[in-house]
Amino acid sequence: MSCACDDVTIMHPYRDIIRVASQPHRCTECGTGIARGARYHAISGLLDGHWQHLKVCAPCLELLEMFRGDCHVICFGNLGDQLADLMSHHRAVDMLRALSPQSIGHATGLYYRSLHAANTPRKT
Repeated sequence: MSCACDDVTIMHPYRDIIRVASQPHRCTECGTGIARGARYHAISGLLDGHWQHLKVCAPCLELLEMFRGDCHVICFGNLGDQLADLMSHHRAVDMLRALSPQSIGHATGLYYRSLHAANTPRKT
């Protein structure tokens, strides 16, 4: 797989720690809740001179890892777009087979949510 992160700025330094939520959080990628007691990835890094702090649920991180590609860089913030692009290709089934059942369900929900958002007119 080629790099999906062409022309991106990489967080440096970068830290990824697995934590157990002591209070409810929201996943930065998918927006779903991270319940108290659930494991999540606390990701911090310096990006364009500003510290970024992300909280990513385990299913989203597994999906992001799938899109890592040859460059070994995880691109945060566009998982829905990456899934929509993947679903338009014949290789989607093969790539999704490698995921856990929980992440397959998560990917399906994110994909349909992104389709709904793309087809829903924005209120002005």
